Amino acid sequence: MNSMKIEERHSKDNMESVMEINDPQPVSAISIVMERAKNPRIIDIPFSDRRYKEDGDDFRKMVQYISNGYNLNVKHHLNTFKNLIIEFRSKGTLSDEQARFIIQETFSVQKKASIKIDEKIFKQLSGDKKFIDSLSQNRCIVTRIDRPARSVVMEGGPTSVAKAAKDVKEYMAWNTDPVKLALDIPNIYQKFIRRQDSSMINNIIDSAGKYVAVELEKPTRDKILLTGNSQCVQKARTLIMAECDRLGNVLTKKTLDLAKSQYLAFMENVSEKIYNCKNVSIVGTKGKNNQYLLEIAGESLIVEEVLKCLETTLHENRATCVKYPYWICKYLSGSEDFENSLVDCFGNVQCEINPYEEAITVFCHHSITDAVLTKIRSFVEDFESQWLYDGLLVSDTVVRDLKDKNSEKLQRIEKETGAEIFIENQLDNLSILEISSKRIEQMLGRRTKSNQHEMWVNF
Repeated sequence: MNSMKIEERHSKDNMESVMEINDPQPVSAISIVMERAKNPRIIDIPFSDRRYKEDGDDFRKMVQYISNGYNLNVKHHLNTFKNLIIEFRSKGTLSDEQARFIIQETFSVQKKASIKIDEKIFKQLSGDKKFIDSLSQNRCIVTRIDRPARSVVMEGGPTSVAKAAKDVKEYMAWNTDPVKLALDIPNIYQKFIRRQDSSMINNIIDSAGKYVAVELEKPTRDKILLTGNSQCVQKARTLIMAECDRLGNVLTKKTLDLAKSQYLAFMENVSEKIYNCKNVSIVGTKGKNNQYLLEIAGESLIVEEVLKCLETTLHENRATCVKYPYWICKYLSGSEDFENSLVDCFGNVQCEINPYEEAITVFCHHSITDAVLTKIRSFVEDFESQWLYDGLLVSDTVVRDLKDKNSEKLQRIEKETGAEIFIENQLDNLSILEISSKRIEQMLGRRTKSNQHEMWVNF
């Protein structure tokens, strides 16, 4: 009997529980309004902001136009406050945000703005089709140029007109007293000023008065170019130069002179992670005689890491200098086959050939240095066995007469003799391959003797 009472009580509790679940909860009018306000597909336009005060033909035509023109399913009604409530659903490619903007702008009270412009700027603006078109892009607005009044007239939705008017005023500010100014900023600091993840440039532009653009100058790209309103440009210049001074005081900076081969090997070995690190800048500038100036600046710990990478590269990749006569160095310096043959055989090999020092410097990994030098000796021996060299000291007049590689006389000599001629202006030296000194005297002797200049032949 007790078990029956327990089951009866349990059954009664279940019924009460079910009744509580199924019992509808009261919903307040405020909660309904709040729920609608959160729904992005429901728009509430107050009576005072309604473009169409009556549900007449104009209103219905506009509803039909919006529905068909933008592929929208639109439903509407008026609430007790005569607010226009529009519910929509996009059947096409428009997002809810785009559709909401179009409907809000179309059925709100339309605005009109007319901005009078200075004669000089008006002439520029009225011919700037790209800017005029941009005023209407993604906006519910009609824009026209009023030439007699020298103004821009905009009519349409309130938000669209406000944004277009702002654009016109900014255009005027940008083009009032415009200037361009190139700043000589050390390359090593440009990364810190221009880096993409930094708000530095945006802060500078805002502080300078907004109407200024900062970019790398073209085509040299070694300067920072400021363009815009003159006052804004000058403020931006002051801020950027102050930032450069600050960077010079807080950053660790190292400068090294490297041979071209050393620089290329380092740039190949330095990790992409280090090179792209926002806290360090690595810049190589080509100098004279195949030398590179390597600059490193940044936080001290990162700079030390870069220097360790450089030290490892230079330790593992040795520079070895071998001596060869001037004429061999001069010829090889213009021969692509020579360096290509080394690269084909050994991969990462760099050669620097300096005819004036009669030296070839090889930069490669220490494990292959001996093999590379053997390959060079073999190449030179083959070259010497097949070619002859004669050198003559000639007058400036003869050099000027022959130094143009495209001159008919030089081409004729090369064709007749099968020689390759190169002229060393720095030494006033005319060097000829595969031709005897006697043949040179036959071609140039008369002129040289008449000018009483000494001629010499080097075998």
